[in-house]
Amino acid sequence: MTELVKILKEFESIASSPEKQLDKYLKQGKKIVACVPVYTPEEVIHAMGIIPFGAWGADTELEQSKSYFPAFICSITQSILELGMRGKYDGVSAIIIPSLCDSLKCLGENWKYGVKSIPFIPMTYPQNRKNKPGAEFTKAGYERVISDLTKISGNGFSKSDLENSIQIYNEHNQVMREISNLLVDYSSISTKERSAIFKSAYFCEKEEHTKMVKELIELLKQNPKEISKKIKIVTSGIVFDNRNLLDILDANNIQIVGDDIAHESRQYRVDTRTQGDPLVNLSEKFSDMDNCSVLF
Repeated sequence: MTELVKILKEFESIASSPEKQLDKYLKQGKKIVACVPVYTPEEVIHAMGIIPFGAWGADTELEQSKSYFPAFICSITQSILELGMRGKYDGVSAIIIPSLCDSLKCLGENWKYGVKSIPFIPMTYPQNRKNKPGAEFTKAGYERVISDLTKISGNGFSKSDLENSIQIYNEHNQVMREISNLLVDYSSISTKERSAIFKSAYFCEKEEHTKMVKELIELLKQNPKEISKKIKIVTSGIVFDNRNLLDILDANNIQIVGDDIAHESRQYRVDTRTQGDPLVNLSEKFSDMDNCSVLF
């Protein structure tokens, strides 16, 4: 097995087995907070010595959660609650649910009754995020998250730790942008493999995932760029990780050369400024974000 094949399989293993990753970290004695789509202050969680762990639902049959939602509501929110009620998130210290759409607002309130064993921490974002009052509102929301996490986990918060976490997350943003651009020249990497690179980021410590992506970048650069006659497409939406759909693209010689997916590249478009108060900078990062339906 070549090193390239080996690391691609590692991404796939992590992306397809979040429960194993969760169990691994819990056995190591690490604290974990589940982070619901689309945007949560992961840098704050990381700065407090807690692992942010993606909770984007799953392709699963809905049973218990049907008692809490109308049938037409977003399947992501329904499946998150379903997994919580089945105990799939057991062991996490809390779950952070942002107020970025009506469905998520309902999820937070229903979580308090459906999954009483895992504390719910709301993250309320402003409707008008671009102006100064909007940024101040975001900052107040982050301070609320810090307060709740401190009470729940017992872990402290410091601005110096946040500065370090911002550097770590900015570096991860940069390598994810680089790998997305680089994969355009390597059509032998399947759409399923590309998806696993992005999806695995939600179930890893950021330092660990950055190291893996850097290794992949170096391995790809050791090979010549590939000339491909594949059909090239750009994807757009919230999530694009359905394995059956990705198999169809691969079977029909289609290559994803870019994405506008909330679960993928939208996460990495904007870096946090590093000069000045880190909590203010993180709040202004949210102000700087754009081109995503849940931001409006």
